[in-house]
Amino acid sequence: CDKSGAPKILRECKLPLTGKRCVDRLITEHAVFDFQNGQMILKEIVPDMSADDLRKITEGTFVVAPDCKPLEV
Repeated sequence: CDKSGAPKILRECKLPLTGKRCVDRLITEHAVFDFQNGQMILKEIVPDMSADDLRKITEGTFVVAPDCKPLEV
């Protein structure tokens, strides 16, 4: 989230694209996501947060990996 509380992970980029589908991994202070086959996949999450909590602060949709583990901070 930004300073005003709005999500930074959006469904669609609002800025001009310089590259399309060139990101494999996104690391935030709350989670680690991988991008595979057009899907955003939650791979790691901070221990005190659930996937549902993360969905509330993330505009983009994601699936939880079967091997999702706690993020080491």
